[in-house]
Amino acid sequence: MKKIMFNDKYGLTQAVLEGKKTMTRRIVPKDTPLGNFVETEKKSRYRTGDVVAVAQKYMDLPNPFQGRGTTYIDAAGWRNKMFVRAEDMPHHILITDVRIERLKDISDDDCIREGIQEMEPCGETGGPLYCFSNPHEGWWFCSPREAFEVLINKICPNLTWESNPWVFVYTFSLEEYVNILPSIALSATDCFNKQTIANKYIITKNYLLNQGNVVDKDDNYRTRND
Repeated sequence: MKKIMFNDKYGLTQAVLEGKKTMTRRIVPKDTPLGNFVETEKKSRYRTGDVVAVAQKYMDLPNPFQGRGTTYIDAAGWRNKMFVRAEDMPHHILITDVRIERLKDISDDDCIREGIQEMEPCGETGGPLYCFSNPHEGWWFCSPREAFEVLINKICPNLTWESNPWVFVYTFSLEEYVNILPSIALSATDCFNKQTIANKYIITKNYLLNQGNVVDKDDNYRTRND
C-alpha cells in the first residue's frame, strides 16, 4: 500500500482528517510526456481508485505506544512520518479523480478544496476573508487564490507560484472502515475492481489488529473485550 504526506506545520494533515481538504497538487516530473494523458498518468504516483494511507508520525497516533510486534516509540517514524509504514496508519483516502493542469489554473473552489478556509466577513468591505493553518496566526487574504499562492510558496519552495509548473491534481475522499470483508461497504465501482477490494480488506484488517481487536483466520472480527 502507498502512503501520502501532507504538511503538518500549516494544518493540512488535520484538514484532511477533518474532511476539509479533499484535493492536493503534486508536481509533474520533468520527463513526463504531455498531450496524451494515458502516457502522462504513467508518471503519476497515484491512480483513480487507489486507497492511500495518510502518513502521521507514530507519536500522533491514537495508541502511539502499541506497535505491531514492537513499540512505535522505538521506530524511525516516531518523530518523522517519512519513515512510517503505510499499513500502520489508521486513516486513508480514496483517490477519486486524477488530472493535470498548470498550477495557476486553480479555481477559487479548488483552493477551498485544497484546505483554504473561508472566515466570517469583517473589515470595511464586509467581504469574506481567507486563511490557511490557524486563522489567529495573522495570515488573512482577500481571495482563496491569494491564500493558496502564499501557502504553496511556504510548503513547496521548489514549486513556486510564479514558476507555474504542471501539476497532478488529485481529488480524494476520506475513507474510514470499521467492518472487515465480506461485510465491508463496497460501491458498485469497487465490485469490479479487485485491487480496490484487496486494498480495503488489507487496511481494514490491519487497522482492527492495530487497535487491539481480534480477527481470526476466517476473518471474523470481534473486539478484545468480547
